[in-house]
Amino acid sequence: MDGYIIATTEKVEDVEYAFYLYSNRKIINKTTYGSEPICYFDLNVPIESVSIKFFYIRKDDKVTIKKYWIDSNSLEYLIEITDEDFFEDNIILLEDKDIFTLIRNFQNRYSSLSNKLRAYKYVQFINYSKNKDKSLINSSLQTLSQLSVMLYEDRYTLMCYAGICAAMVSIQETNESIVKLEKDYQVDTDKINKIWRKLQVGILQHTKLLDNIINSEFGYNTNGDFFKGNDEQLLSLLMQSGAEGVVDFLKENNLLDNKTKASLALKVAKIVQRYKEDDVDKFKHCTQLLAEYAYNCDKSEGTLRNIYFAYQRIHNYDKLNEIRSLLYLIAGDNPSERQRKLLWSSPDHLMTIVDKVPTKPAGMVYTPMGSKVCYVIHNSLPYSSGGYATRGHGLLTALTEQGVNIFALTRPGYPHDISQIRPEEVVNQDIIDGVVYKRILSPSRRDYSNYEYMLRAAESYKQVFLDEKPALII
Repeated sequence: MDGYIIATTEKVEDVEYAFYLYSNRKIINKTTYGSEPICYFDLNVPIESVSIKFFYIRKDDKVTIKKYWIDSNSLEYLIEITDEDFFEDNIILLEDKDIFTLIRNFQNRYSSLSNKLRAYKYVQFINYSKNKDKSLINSSLQTLSQLSVMLYEDRYTLMCYAGICAAMVSIQETNESIVKLEKDYQVDTDKINKIWRKLQVGILQHTKLLDNIINSEFGYNTNGDFFKGNDEQLLSLLMQSGAEGVVDFLKENNLLDNKTKASLALKVAKIVQRYKEDDVDKFKHCTQLLAEYAYNCDKSEGTLRNIYFAYQRIHNYDKLNEIRSLLYLIAGDNPSERQRKLLWSSPDHLMTIVDKVPTKPAGMVYTPMGSKVCYVIHNSLPYSSGGYATRGHGLLTALTEQGVNIFALTRPGYPHDISQIRPEEVVNQDIIDGVVYKRILSPSRRDYSNYEYMLRAAESYKQVFLDEKPALII
């Protein structure tokens, strides 16, 4: 088949297949496991460089039973899976922190072994992974080392677990393991000291990161990205240990008070927004974990406000209601302007604005002025030139050219509520292409909560309508 290469093998009962395409022994394409013993690859490399690797797994337990190579000269040979092959195939799960699939693969492959030998296989995989790439030392590797101890505890498995805990700066687990190694297994002092030194190095590195974090100032640029402070230090701590690791380390740190711990957790929660586009579930999970930890540490007003914003980012409305109730109690009956801006902009408070809508007074008379039309718009030329403003201007221009007596009225506070323009620099009226744009210079939504702004804006609109007396308001 021109432009394709066909990979096929014999059909075997109760077996699934996967195919890997290599060029000069580097993988360039692959398939997932399936029941069909054939696949088609696009071929955009020289045929002389191509080889194909077949994988066979049993359907019932997903154990890989053999690999099968075909190179460009049609030389075929069968490779039984060695432990090293198995470890190499499963390292990708370690990188993805897919601990459940990793453990399942080990259980399927080594189910016939005794607990001791299965525990030793975990330790061998851990050592293989560490030697291959130090960055693979993560929470998943710590879980595997703990599992090896649970399966069969001896000097070999416990030394492995203690070393991983030290590398992960899990202080309590490292200390407990060292005590047991000294008491129950009489491990010599040099080996024990090596584990202690590894833990101390980790503590110093994390403490340095925390010092940088504590002394940092954070903010956003116009694109919503962090631009102040030592952002990379926070990111490094997060990437090394994950949100769970950050929380565990803060819990074990006796040098920081609870308010500082909460502040650090919430700063990391801001960094977690980097995950939002690529992994929404991870973004929500990490934010939830860090916000809960901060809430358990400190319930001062400043901390609660930042927790509120964290829950708002992940749309956790139950927690938002809980935090808002506490903030209402703190604010009391006479909230400050800052408190009102947060609390009175919440959806439940905004709903109460319907109670402020007055009934029409009996005998009230409104006499419009001729056939004047008022078109209320959010923004307009010349201060905004997006699609909304452009479409509005086109409609107004067409109606004006048809002889309609119409003027536009922009929202109260526009345009100085979106720019550095001061109110005194904005004229009360612009005429563009024959279209009249009237401005209401106050109130500005910058100065009030949403609730207060809407009430004040309604009064401003009312005054313009009474002055202009339009027959129709759009």
